[in-house]
Amino acid sequence: MTKNKTLDLPQRQEKPREKGITAITDVGIPLGELVHILQSYHSLIDIAKLGIGTAYTEPLIDKLLKTIDKNRLIFEAPTPKSQGQLINQFGANVNLGNIFARDLLVLETQRIGLREETFFIS
Repeated sequence: MTKNKTLDLPQRQEKPREKGITAITDVGIPLGELVHILQSYHSLIDIAKLGIGTAYTEPLIDKLLKTIDKNRLIFEAPTPKSQGQLINQFGANVNLGNIFARDLLVLETQRIGLREETFFIS
């Protein structure tokens, strides 16, 4: 630690890097501060895990999407219902993670509009 009680960390290179990764995790910081962090440090952040332990909220996502390109986000969607909601809101090519192998066929049929919850997107 330095005398002002901050960690003495090495300088990070801007992306693309030869090695290393920088990740941040949101554990409930206010939206305004989160947007500030992402706007100010996006060139140094490789991964941001947002909303740990929180429910999906459209107003939060809508505000973040004014700052961040949706194609640079991966949404955790462990259930077919949450997958369908995100596909309906952001389109068939939305980036989804935390998908169980047993749900892959359901997910792909949702993406091409062959299931009732996404039938109208095609």
